[in-house]
Amino acid sequence: MLHYDEYGSINNPTILLLHGAGTLDTFCQQYDFADRYHLIVPHLPGAGKAANKIYDPKNTIKELFALIDSLHKERIGVIGHSLGAQIAIMLVSRKPERFHFAVFLSAWVNPRPKTIQMYCSASELSVKMLHWKW
Repeated sequence: MLHYDEYGSINNPTILLLHGAGTLDTFCQQYDFADRYHLIVPHLPGAGKAANKIYDPKNTIKELFALIDSLHKERIGVIGHSLGAQIAIMLVSRKPERFHFAVFLSAWVNPRPKTIQMYCSASELSVKMLHWKW
């Protein structure tokens, strides 16, 4: 199961906060909303307690739906930034009935296979650079 941080009461409306690549604390300023909302912040591959995990979109989506199911809520909100927004788009596209609302911030979506291959080939180096001690 995916590791996640949780803020606020589960009795409040739930919002899933999906951070950008390697940046677990994308939404740290929004944790103040925990008095009105139940906030779930999964550690996506490459960040937090999942820093050593390789990002596999299919597996990440599967793990996120398992997490959502474990909350026993009919519908939740989702907010994603950057990579998290791309993941949020995939979640909402597959099961829109599970979400009250969705907010996509800086989602970079490009359906061209050659562009995707170019970025995927550079991703190994990018991941290594995220772990450098500057």
